Amino acid sequence: ENVIGGPIPPSIGSMVRLEVLVVSKNNLSGPLPAELFGLTELVELILDENALTGTVAPELGNLRNLEYLRLDTNQFDGALPSTIGNLVNAIMLRFDENKLTSTLPDTIGNLQACEEFRVDENEMSGSIPTTIGLMKNVVEFRLDGEGREDGMEGNNFQGTIPTEVGTMESLAYFYVNDNSINGTIPTELALAQDLQLLYLYNNPELTGTVPTQLASLSSLESLFLDGTNLQGEVPAEICAIRAPEDSEAGLVELTADCLDEPPGSAKLKCSCCSECFEAAEQPAVVTPSTPAPGSTEPVTAAINGTTINATSVTDKELPVVSEPTSAPAPPPTIDIGAVLDSAVDEAFQDQSSLNMLLDEAIQDASLKDLILNASPDSMAALSDANSPQFKALVWLSDDPNLDSYDDQRKIDRFSLASFYLSSTP
Repeated sequence: ENVIGGPIPPSIGSMVRLEVLVVSKNNLSGPLPAELFGLTELVELILDENALTGTVAPELGNLRNLEYLRLDTNQFDGALPSTIGNLVNAIMLRFDENKLTSTLPDTIGNLQACEEFRVDENEMSGSIPTTIGLMKNVVEFRLDGEGREDGMEGNNFQGTIPTEVGTMESLAYFYVNDNSINGTIPTELALAQDLQLLYLYNNPELTGTVPTQLASLSSLESLFLDGTNLQGEVPAEICAIRAPEDSEAGLVELTADCLDEPPGSAKLKCSCCSECFEAAEQPAVVTPSTPAPGSTEPVTAAINGTTINATSVTDKELPVVSEPTSAPAPPPTIDIGAVLDSAVDEAFQDQSSLNMLLDEAIQDASLKDLILNASPDSMAALSDANSPQFKALVWLSDDPNLDSYDDQRKIDRFSLASFYLSSTP
């Protein structure tokens, strides 16, 4: 973690060859500048856990080379643009823990390289697009709508679970809990043979019976059905795949509204559930947690305040966000703080050296002209000796290796320095 704060400066648009930008867990604020969407060489854009605001602009779709995008845990609002369908190379797309509204665009079906897609902990609604069936490589798909501690209500997706979910052949983690899903559980879910966690709980309008076909899911570890309006009896075939006590092989967690107190009150009979709940208008609150990709920590679920250790994922490495082994190594991450901290401190260690460097920067007309040509908006800032841009120019002009840099590298280093100096108290 660093202490970079304030808005992302428009001058970042000068870094036209930038491939990786990672500024997680800081205090960036304000909207994403339009200039950011001109960085079409970006492969990784990681801005999670900041205080960024505004909408997710349609121009995001310009970044067609993106493989990893994390905008989660910010304060973005508005709709998710349909142009996210342009991100056909994306492996990870995380928009969770924001304030997004509106619906999921049909264009998510274009995201056929995506392995992790998350919009949980927002305020989205509408139906689940049938085009999700085209997401053949998605491993983790999260739409869960549980409210947050800050009072935000959470997602409220409606409609049925599309039968096309059965064609999501890599799907392992499917979260649609705490929404208003209606209709029945599609038998086509049994076609997703890699499915491990299926969270359907707290959808009071989910009706019908539990499909026997789910017993064919040999990898299934957690099946949460409580807080629904399912009726009948959990099939014996599903009970047959329940893990023995103290075992992590098979179906470890199975929950339903099967508490028969008083006798005859249970909506769904279950002779093998790990936890039974009382049928009620207000379903039991179940808060699951997902292990981080590659983690050996077991999944837990807090059910009415009681924590249950759950799954057998401890022996399985999750491929959700790991880059395929056949892919080339990602480009090195630009660590703004590491690049600039020592150099800036040295350049501005005393006022006399600063004054001397200011004079040198003013005299270096060719460098100043280069920066102005690349970023005309910097004219006013470069006339102010107290501005981050002017100080960045001073720092760059004092670089002993300046003559060995090509023009683009000079512009990139100026932009980095401006970004750092404008974001650091």
